[in-house]
Amino acid sequence: MEKTIYQGKYLKVTEENISGTIFERVYVHPCIIILAETKDNKLIFIKEKRIGEYPPIRLKLVTGFFEEGYSFEENVNRELQEEIGLCARTVEKIDEFITTGLTNEKRYYALAKDLFPSSLPNPDKDAVLSIHEFTPQEVLDMILDGRYPVSVTTAVLLKYCLKKIKEDKS
Repeated sequence: MEKTIYQGKYLKVTEENISGTIFERVYVHPCIIILAETKDNKLIFIKEKRIGEYPPIRLKLVTGFFEEGYSFEENVNRELQEEIGLCARTVEKIDEFITTGLTNEKRYYALAKDLFPSSLPNPDKDAVLSIHEFTPQEVLDMILDGRYPVSVTTAVLLKYCLKKIKEDKS
């Protein structure tokens, strides 16, 4: 039986004895990663300051924790409102990533379109340093030349960008 060693707001650590071997597990609260698309088919990224993380300033998509009790669309729009002062009329779940084992995590990926101004206070206060817009080709170039780090999110971005670039050529 799993025994909780630590329970925080967004993280839980457990141990379990299975046939004499202790298995440690980490459970991360589900999160949502948003590809916010402008009218010009650009993606919105933020430059964010993250104290206690490396690198301390990073370029990333709008991201936040998925809060239970709210719909997928409500979670997406809350994060957009907090981080970039926008809301989306159209929200589509485009991917999902689940890991199980030592690290247990669920990431939801959303495409947010038809954006309009609407803001909420950001609980991270001044974490967002600036907002940037990039074409799919520019995002692809950032991934290929190493300016955007390799991650699961990179795979979702690659799928999105390659599809958009292919559509533009048609």
